[in-house]
Order: sequence, then C-alpha cells, then structure tokens
Amino acid sequence: MRFAIAQLFTPAEQPPDTALLYFSGHGLRKSKGGVQEGFLATSDVNSDMGFYGLSLQWLRRILQESQVNEQIIILDCCYSGELLNFSEADPRDTNNKKARCFLTACHDFEVSFEEIDQQHSVFTTTLLKGLEPPQSDKWVTNYTLVHLLNQERNLLPQRPVFWSSGQPINLTRRKIQQSIQVSRTSKLGICPYKGLRYFNYIKEDAEFFYGRTALTDELLEKVRSGNFLAVLGASGSGKSSVVRAGLLYQLKLGERLSGSDVFAAPR
Repeated sequence: MRFAIAQLFTPAEQPPDTALLYFSGHGLRKSKGGVQEGFLATSDVNSDMGFYGLSLQWLRRILQESQVNEQIIILDCCYSGELLNFSEADPRDTNNKKARCFLTACHDFEVSFEEIDQQHSVFTTTLLKGLEPPQSDKWVTNYTLVHLLNQERNLLPQRPVFWSSGQPINLTRRKIQQSIQVSRTSKLGICPYKGLRYFNYIKEDAEFFYGRTALTDELLEKVRSGNFLAVLGASGSGKSSVVRAGLLYQLKLGERLSGSDVFAAPR
C-alpha cells in the first residue's frame, strides 16, 4: 500500500492531473514519548511486533512533495483526523496551483462508526449519498460534498473533519437524458466593478469576487492554526474585499475549513 500511494502521488515520470486516495478500514494510534501518532491499519499490521500500519505523518509528507494538481484524500477510519494536523508537514501548495480536498471520518481523538446490518460505515454512506445526485447537468464537487456533510453532521455519531483549498474539484454528475432548453439569466445589466467600495461577505458580492482564491486559502490556514490574524497592505489594495468576500464568506459557508460556519461574521 505504501508503494502504491507513493507511485500515485510522487511518480518517477509525469504525475497525473488528479489523484484520489480512499481508505476504509481500521485506524490505530499509539503514544510515543507523550506524542500521539495515527496509522491506517493495513493488512500486515502487527502491534506486538511494533508495526502499526501506514503512518499518517508519512502520508502528509508524501502529499507535501506531490506535484499532482488535484488531490483528493478520503479516510474512513478511527482517528483519521490526524491527517489534518499540519504542524509537522504542511501539505499546502506554496505555488498556489494545486486544489486539495481532505475528508476524514472523525477527529484525531475519535472513533468512527459502522451502521448495523449495512454495507458501509455511516461516513461512507453519507458520502455515497452526496456522490449519487439526481440527474442534473451540475457537477458534484468537493465543496458540494462538504456542504452535504455540514447539513447532516448532527445526524452522525462522530464529527467528520475536512480541509479544502484551491478551485473546486469536479467529482461526478449524472447528465439529463432528455433534451432540454437551458435558460440563463442575463447579467449584462450588472456592473461587478465597485470602485472604492469593498466586496462584502454576501453571495451577491462573492460571486463577482475573483482572483484571490490562493490568498483566501492562505488566510483560512492562518485562522485554522492561530487565533489572531492581521491583514496589512496599501490603501486601495483590496484588504477589506479579501477579508470580507474572501475569508469571511468562506468561513460563513463552512465548505473549506471544518466547523468554520459557526464563526460569527461582523456587522
């Protein structure tokens, strides 16, 4: 399994545009020197011999070094949230080119649950529900999938954790079979340029706010890892817009950073 993951995300030749890793099984954790470490329990696990499986610390390092443009990691096992503990190896994109979607069944201190007399766990069952939408021309993306998790999180016995960055990643869709006429609302009468006014944290402003995805991701990561954030820049450089239509709007949606929708936006 280790070799297969390394080949997928860090191949010797040209990397693929998109790579998906889905793991469903057991998760283990051990304490070494007072530090908790999580593992994916592979088939050759032998805790008596000191082998716990695939280290999540190692997986983070692989993702950090990977040149794959779209990375999708879904871990459905106990303690899987440790993947998102970025302190040792931060799998962010320093070149602001990659899109990443990390979905884990629970926090690093939680166990995940299976449904009685069902084929899948509660987490995978929810994911499959989101990946099998009614027939539509719209794509299911990592952000729409996270939106479903947010809607159903109170129905789950554990709390899924996620982190997404970059542009949306198209996952699946079902095309409408019959021929239909698509009606589009013209926006020719709307001027997206605001002059000296800032873009606010409302949908009407955010849909016209472009070009700051990478910076918004960086601000989200600063919020995730600390409790203070200062945004400095010259007058008119777009500080208020990126904080409001970028950072605060994404926090309010709760689709990029797990639990961010509970933050209160300023008046």
